[in-house]
Amino acid sequence: MRFRVVGKAVGKQRPRFNSRSKRTYTPSKTKDFEKLIANTCTIHMLKNRIETSNKPCKVVIDVMASIPKSYTKKRHRKCIDGIEMPTKKPDIDNIAKAVMDGLNKVAYEDDTQVVTLTVNKRYWEHNDALYIEVSEVI
Repeated sequence: MRFRVVGKAVGKQRPRFNSRSKRTYTPSKTKDFEKLIANTCTIHMLKNRIETSNKPCKVVIDVMASIPKSYTKKRHRKCIDGIEMPTKKPDIDNIAKAVMDGLNKVAYEDDTQVVTLTVNKRYWEHNDALYIEVSEVI
């Protein structure tokens, strides 16, 4: 299955500690992004009658970043041609962690089932989005 999540990619943030209650918590930005991933995946799975997998899986994440408006035409062309890549935050590994946690109990039972992970980050001329593909490994 392949689906699109509209919006800017958010990297998994470190857990925070509340000194008053002496508890750790996940920052709301990370929680909201993981919920967006889970909700979008759930809607796609319901529409296409796809069940949660219990087999080994392969995940491909394409992070599509919009080209900043401040870039010159020459620099814009380099981005479109793949010469210049988006090397800004968030880090690709933190994006992958957030996406994988968002897919937990939705696309697959647990992210330990993921045996292959591919993450690409590149520019394009549209609004920010992520394309996520999850498939069972046979």
